[in-house]
Amino acid sequence: MSKKKILSLGLLIVLFLLAAIIVIKNVAAPEKVQQSEKENTEVQKEPFLETDKPTAKIKLDKTVYDMFDEFETYLIMGTDSSGNENASGDSYRGSMADFILLFIINKTADTYSCLQINRDTMTEVQLLDRKGKGEATANIQLCTAHWYGGTKEQSCENTVTAVSKLLGGLKINGYYTLSMEKIAKLNHLVGGVEVTIQDDFSKVDDTMKLGSTIVLTDEQAYTYVHDRYNVGDEANLSRMARQREYMKSLFTKVQQKTKEKSGYINTIYKGLKQDATTDMKGKTISKLTNRISKGTYLGMHTLEGQVSTGKALGDGIDHVEYRVNDQEKISVLTEIYGLQEGKEKDE
Repeated sequence: MSKKKILSLGLLIVLFLLAAIIVIKNVAAPEKVQQSEKENTEVQKEPFLETDKPTAKIKLDKTVYDMFDEFETYLIMGTDSSGNENASGDSYRGSMADFILLFIINKTADTYSCLQINRDTMTEVQLLDRKGKGEATANIQLCTAHWYGGTKEQSCENTVTAVSKLLGGLKINGYYTLSMEKIAKLNHLVGGVEVTIQDDFSKVDDTMKLGSTIVLTDEQAYTYVHDRYNVGDEANLSRMARQREYMKSLFTKVQQKTKEKSGYINTIYKGLKQDATTDMKGKTISKLTNRISKGTYLGMHTLEGQVSTGKALGDGIDHVEYRVNDQEKISVLTEIYGLQEGKEKDE
């Protein structure tokens, strides 16, 4: 098995390894693909013909948009420890989804890309009960979708539904979820990850000094990618940037370990296998691995929005609310999925 394929397999099985390869393949421009790279990697498409039939549709801003390539989209989540996910029945409580990332494969063009979504994005969330039932919805933070439901699987599926609604009914083919607490375990498995501290952690851990370069202990690794309150400006956007930095350094460490020991990825896989919740089967992962090993990476995307605070959750407390308008969604999804405006419209 080639080195690239070995690394890809680990990335598809381990949450942060998956995201890491996607982020650092474009280290020079982690947020967006730079124009020069676009010019080199952009797939030349045949002119649109009226006889072409769309492979999928989404609807945003009362307009239907068509896709003409074959896509598969997977939701990758990292959850906090606010719930009670090891319980069952009425005692079960899902956790909040802190890390939300779509991994998108264009099967037609043999390319792949990512869309990282802010956990505080306001969208329609289904308010499932502990039996996984309920038709009521509310316009609240996306991260709360994972709180609802009566099992880990129902919480994941509810988040899949919420992300799909946010993006106009986008089809999501599967999900992979890992608790952010397991980052400490992952950090231990690789022997620590080196980062340059980006934010002020003095109120949380005075050994994590702003601007210093350190090898994170397992506890510090969790703090670095998870903590928000009492860290820097406390903004989730800042935390998302730290998560990307950690993923970059993690991937570098895994590269080194893989050179030293063949089968190292299997060690990580076995170490985290029981900690993940996923509907992705081994055959699916194998197929995705093959596509990644042969495909071209087209970049990491984000959705720009407006930050405010409000009481949408109904608990009387102000929480961060991140709003993304439909035009921003259309712009970003067009870049990823090659959307073309269809003939259907809502009046």
